[in-house]
Amino acid sequence: MFCPNCGRNCRNERFCSECGTKLPQETEKSTILPTGQTSLYCGGTMPEGGYCPLCGARLKETVTQKKTEEDFSADIPCGLYRGVMSSITLYDTACVVMQTPRLFKKHETRIPYNQITSLMYFRAGYIEGTLGYLLIRWEGNKNEPIPEGKQLGRDLTTVVIPEEDDTLFYHIYYMLKAMAPQSAEFKMYVPSVDVYGSSDVINSSDLNSYFRMYAPFREKAAEALRQTTGVKLIVAKSLIKSNFDAQQKVKYDAAPIEAIGDLNRIVKEIQRQKAEQLAKEERERMERSTMQQLEEITKRQSQS
Repeated sequence: MFCPNCGRNCRNERFCSECGTKLPQETEKSTILPTGQTSLYCGGTMPEGGYCPLCGARLKETVTQKKTEEDFSADIPCGLYRGVMSSITLYDTACVVMQTPRLFKKHETRIPYNQITSLMYFRAGYIEGTLGYLLIRWEGNKNEPIPEGKQLGRDLTTVVIPEEDDTLFYHIYYMLKAMAPQSAEFKMYVPSVDVYGSSDVINSSDLNSYFRMYAPFREKAAEALRQTTGVKLIVAKSLIKSNFDAQQKVKYDAAPIEAIGDLNRIVKEIQRQKAEQLAKEERERMERSTMQQLEEITKRQSQS
């Protein structure tokens, strides 16, 4: 029997193993399936995957380190993310690191998610103006030594991160971690340096409510903490940063894919703020134009 949808020769199957279409049956016949992958529902097996010929369910795929196109169909917030001397562009199936180590010279490295061999995230303590680094190794350069200190900025697969963009790249790290093969090596260096002595102001358990209310938006949480406790904003940022670091690490280590959703929310908030700023600038431009027109009319009337 041929499938009426895709034309595959399905013989005596009840469902097409290629597209899952239910096939017309004259009589119930038992089907003996070869050993292989297992249906999520009826236990039927077949060697190639696709759909179960007994129940029509999508077959459970063999767990492998190599990702497929379907693995990248998650709601990835694709787009360009700028660092200091480099940037990272996220596509459906790969990320591109663009680095400009010196004037008029650029290097571009395309890294498929399924070829990431190691991913490292270096971040300093909360000090104004400090930088962080998101380093990506892939199959083409996995044997290169990892640079240290300031030399990180010269690596072709390292994004240099300004402090104010740190939250974005923190979520990108976990998003890439979810998309990379299970064999990849992941490291995160986030020193818990309390440079302002802020741990004496409020204990961490009191901060958990801010994480529940405001995560992943750290700026909003810090401003709320400042208004509630009266601490300086720089101290509030330090407190929120250390608390969010700890809680998000636990959350994303358990379910890295959740970082995609949080990153989406951050990106949408940034887009909303930009749209509001553009709308405000347009209103101000229109007001200036109107005032100029009124002044010109007044001037002409006075001259006449």
